[in-house]
Amino acid sequence: MNSDWERDKLSDRFYGCVNRLLKYLFDLNIPQYFNPRNNLLKDKDRDGIIYDIAMIIYFCFYPPQLRITTA
Repeated sequence: MNSDWERDKLSDRFYGCVNRLLKYLFDLNIPQYFNPRNNLLKDKDRDGIIYDIAMIIYFCFYPPQLRITTA
């Protein structure tokens, strides 16, 4: 049984999650899971959100060194 979260697919899944998060941040709308009409970014500081976007993009291009070990 193949999983979307197997080791050889982890980077694709990770960047997919990052891209989805960036889309929400650019749209200034992160819908709440149980009530999608509720925007979790409502009344948030726009400059803070822009900083968050910049940091996510920075870490995508210059990721810290991670070490994945098997249990």
